[in-house]
Amino acid sequence: MAQVLEGASWLCTALIAIGAIGNLCPQDKMVRFVQSLIVLTLLASIASSLLTARWDFALPKAQARETGADLTAFLNSQYEQATEEEAEGAVRGLLGAAGLSPKKIHVSITSSADSGIVLAKVSAAFSYPAEAERARALLGNVLGDGVILEVTADGS
Repeated sequence: MAQVLEGASWLCTALIAIGAIGNLCPQDKMVRFVQSLIVLTLLASIASSLLTARWDFALPKAQARETGADLTAFLNSQYEQATEEEAEGAVRGLLGAAGLSPKKIHVSITSSADSGIVLAKVSAAFSYPAEAERARALLGNVLGDGVILEVTADGS
């Protein structure tokens, strides 16, 4: 940044000097040509300085960490919500393939130690006890023992 400011001050000084020399010899075409070349060279130099300068617009480290943590938490919650909706759709499709239609269904997921997603709990409510027993048997066989099943029949 200091290099850009230094270049800008030299540019201003040179432009003033060139303007003064141009006023001394306003009719000489050679002076105007040299003046134009010098101005062009100075402008190219300052443009090069602007393009190669390091711009230090970094956030303070504490604020960057806090912002990163907030963003990570938000993205994780959105990812978990989308994954739960996808898993709920898959369980609803599985039950639908067996001819069962739950009144309510809720799926809970957890993250494993290796950042994998694990189905933790499936809750489903049915209108009839016979449907609930069929769903419990189907989900128990498909999902295995590691998933908590809550299948209820409320009769309404």
